[in-house]
Amino acid sequence: MGGPCYYYEKGLSGRHTERRCPQCTDNFQIIWDGFEFEGMRFYSVEQAFQSLKFPIGSIAQVEILNTLPKPTESDFQYSTRTYHLGQSRLDTPRRDDWERVKVKVMTLLNCAKYASSADMCSDLLDLGRSRILGQQSTWNWTYWNAAIQTLIRDELIKGTKPDDLMHIIDMMEPQEVEALLGENFDFKASSEHFRHWATGTFELAEVTHMFDPPPKVKPEESQNYPIYIFGGRLIMADVSDFQSTFEQFLPDTVVTMCSKPPSFPDTVYEGKWMHRDFNGHDLHNMEVMGTIVNETILELQQGKTVLIHCLHGQDRTGIIGAALTIAGREECQTESRLRRYMIGARPKKHKYWYGEYGVMHKNGYHRTAWLLALHASVVRNNRTD
Repeated sequence: MGGPCYYYEKGLSGRHTERRCPQCTDNFQIIWDGFEFEGMRFYSVEQAFQSLKFPIGSIAQVEILNTLPKPTESDFQYSTRTYHLGQSRLDTPRRDDWERVKVKVMTLLNCAKYASSADMCSDLLDLGRSRILGQQSTWNWTYWNAAIQTLIRDELIKGTKPDDLMHIIDMMEPQEVEALLGENFDFKASSEHFRHWATGTFELAEVTHMFDPPPKVKPEESQNYPIYIFGGRLIMADVSDFQSTFEQFLPDTVVTMCSKPPSFPDTVYEGKWMHRDFNGHDLHNMEVMGTIVNETILELQQGKTVLIHCLHGQDRTGIIGAALTIAGREECQTESRLRRYMIGARPKKHKYWYGEYGVMHKNGYHRTAWLLALHASVVRNNRTD
């Protein structure tokens, strides 16, 4: 549904803060002077989108086109009114090609809206290069709405005019538009985003550990259990129970999200080690966390056992683990069911993820994990309507 997107801004402290994007990123925004698209005048992107679901000149298409905002209506009230007019109707069937073209149409409509206002372009440019994520919405529009805003913003930064971008998009096939949006929007943090070495083998990790070992911790027996997702097994741990967890499950891949690798088992073992250290209090660093989520999905899709951990195995590990579980298990879309999975997988730390001891309020943990899951590449690649 409607509402501006959010962006994640890196502050002077080095941590990221969630902020609300300007109103121009809201498809429900009323454009009181209207904007032109294919010879028609529309007053919100949502109105135009709902109208264009139907063949040009049809009863539904003309009715929605002629539905104007009332002087006292809010953005939400007007666009919700047009949204309801665009749902399944007995008097007019939808376009036969609608499911194939709808993302392209939404992209074109946003280009047309920005082409109508230099002020809106300026507001979008004010976001700089900050990561944009979408409001909760129907279908996969949380992903696509943010991807569209990001593409237009990035093209404006390059100096591309919205009219020119609209012409380029118009010449592309629908699947090419989706590929362009995804390529531009996917999480892709470079090694510079992480505080230490970003990739390596078990051997390199062990050398690093021996050269600069972490503080001594009291070893604990593992109480952790796997979550079966994406054809693989996901296990969560901390530095205290890492060794026991490692020896129990012999993971194919380890993802370390703290400053130093934990203690190593004596057994010689070959595998993949991904060091993805970032600040444990910087839990809105969506570029870094989104990259970790996508990388881990790729490992799990190969049928691997993946062990993720941070220092205490609670905040970073909890958010990443929850995001992967939401993305990988249909039944975990609700907070209550997700919580049951997380408690079952790592019972000793579940309270941290739900506000009793953690850095975030429980709604913060769930919302952050949910956004990461929705913006993971698997959502786009496996979407259904």
